[in-house]
Amino acid sequence: MSGIVAEINKIPPITRTLCLSMAAVSLPVIMNLYGFYRVAWIWPSVRYQFEIWRAFTTMFIEVGGINFIFMIATLYRTSNELETVSYAGRPADYVWQMFLSVIGILLLNAKRTNVLIHTRAFLCALSYINSALAPAGAMTSLFGLVTFPVIYWPYVFVALDLLNGGPHAGATAMSGAVIGHLWWWGAWEARAVRPALNAPNFLRRLMGQTGGGEPVRMGGGVSVVTPRQVRDADARAGDGHSWGSGRRLGR
Repeated sequence: MSGIVAEINKIPPITRTLCLSMAAVSLPVIMNLYGFYRVAWIWPSVRYQFEIWRAFTTMFIEVGGINFIFMIATLYRTSNELETVSYAGRPADYVWQMFLSVIGILLLNAKRTNVLIHTRAFLCALSYINSALAPAGAMTSLFGLVTFPVIYWPYVFVALDLLNGGPHAGATAMSGAVIGHLWWWGAWEARAVRPALNAPNFLRRLMGQTGGGEPVRMGGGVSVVTPRQVRDADARAGDGHSWGSGRRLGR
């Protein structure tokens, strides 16, 4: 057991929290320990009974065993790369922009009362921002069968949902792609918008983020944090960890 805990602790903190959240919400549903409707997004329960925690749980529900493995693996790889590469030294900005994206997904689907689960929309948003920030020419594969540019992965994600769940599932995933695009554009492309999407000071202090850590345009459609910013942040935090280059989905 101590070995498992040690391996879990090696996962970066934000990614670890996301993956444990999915396990904590989904596994009891899969094992029928409590009903699906206890954690699904049900607007009357939120509005009249103030069950606002459903805004959190609806992002981490997966009711199928095999699908759960695929979803949590996708969540781990995508968030791990965002946290350790694109948002290295900027954990508060990552958390804050992810929080805004969750609100955006809920608002975009607000009039679709039959959307009870937003997990795939959330993952699609994360996949979109991660793919948009990937190095030019980066490739990925679908189950090791088809290789294609990683920039197309969010659209493949939507297409898979469309094939598996029909137009309803496809539209829900597409809402995540839309929010992911707005996230990328606002936080990485639009200089006038970017400051408004930076984490508030209280969250920066809480998460130990020092300095702005503003993204720098490197050309070729790729935005990164400069190595010096990451090195300086590590030095201030006393962290000698080598982040590495990350892993691309499907490799």
